[in-house]
Amino acid sequence: MFSRSFAKNVLILLPVLMVVAATVEKTYFEATLGDEISSAENAMGTTAWDPDDDGGTVETIASGGTLTGKQMRSVLEDDRSGSWTGYRMFSIGSVERATACAVGTDREYHFVNAFLEGYSPFFTEEVWIPMYVVSMRLAYLADTRQFGGLRDIWQTSRQAFMNTRGDCEDHAIVLADWLETLGYDARVVVGRIDSGGHAWVVVDVDGKMFLLEATSKKKRRNWSHYPLASLVRGYFPLLMFDRESFWLNTGSESTNSYTGPHWDKRSRFIE
Repeated sequence: MFSRSFAKNVLILLPVLMVVAATVEKTYFEATLGDEISSAENAMGTTAWDPDDDGGTVETIASGGTLTGKQMRSVLEDDRSGSWTGYRMFSIGSVERATACAVGTDREYHFVNAFLEGYSPFFTEEVWIPMYVVSMRLAYLADTRQFGGLRDIWQTSRQAFMNTRGDCEDHAIVLADWLETLGYDARVVVGRIDSGGHAWVVVDVDGKMFLLEATSKKKRRNWSHYPLASLVRGYFPLLMFDRESFWLNTGSESTNSYTGPHWDKRSRFIE
């Protein structure tokens, strides 16, 4: 029989032992992820924009009207002041706000869909791991500090993962592209929060839409810790996109629903 004092000491030490075990487990887990990330870095390949790429084509859903990357850039070719203030909305024929473009690291305009390269650092069956890795790997850094004072430069998913730093849309693009590559319906959402313009991710998992704050540095190793989009307040979405499609919010700016008729699918992107 154990003595009463021994049992008491065990009860006192038990929380400490649990913390130690959890710390060891987390250290091992992050070391394993580190090996996966190192392998991804070694196999990363080029991250530069292809100068021979024509920029793709956007086709409207309603009318079938088209806009090529070359046409889009010719409209904006006079704006090279270095003071870009964010993405630009484009109308195509009679379809207003049919798509959007933003400036890449090559200082050229690209359709927003093109920033999703189809890049996945590594395969995982756990849907929460991409969010965990993005939180662990990417540091938040404003464009003005990273790109010589320029106010809004977008990185592709591969560029941001390699660069290990970026602002809200860079985080969101990495995360959404990775999740989409794993087979999930994931989208980058652009809008605002109370502090100003912002970008985040929504993803459908088993018929439930979750909102992922890609710039969050909270490392949660359980999908149940991530919030349903319908329960999140303070986000005001304007548009969203994935690799192929572009949606515009035609309803309330304060909606926390990312499906339904108020999300008008305006166009598709063809590489």
